[in-house]
Amino acid sequence: MGAAFFGWLSANGLAIILLAILSAAGVAFGLTQVSSADQATDQATQQADTIGIAGGITLLVVLFLVYLAGGYVAGRMARFDGVKQGIAVWVIGLLVIIALAVLGAVLGAQYNVLSQ
Repeated sequence: MGAAFFGWLSANGLAIILLAILSAAGVAFGLTQVSSADQATDQATQQADTIGIAGGITLLVVLFLVYLAGGYVAGRMARFDGVKQGIAVWVIGLLVIIALAVLGAVLGAQYNVLSQ
């Protein structure tokens, strides 16, 4: 189980790096700017739809690649059960997401730092 945990950690590190690069690329390409005030509403709506779909697809591709790399790391670290450890990386990721979702639902807005 240790190899799966370290594979999950490496997947998270790679996710942070890739998502930071994608965010910086979005800012560099000016995906958040609207050209003029007259066309602001129409253009912003069109850009939001395009950015939302493209961003969702890009996020799914990044998550797939990240967990693929994390599974590879866990599989290489494991001595005899590489496939089991590689799959365990995905399972650990799902369990952490479920645990955080439950905590968010239980605690609600009490610990929401963005609402202040």
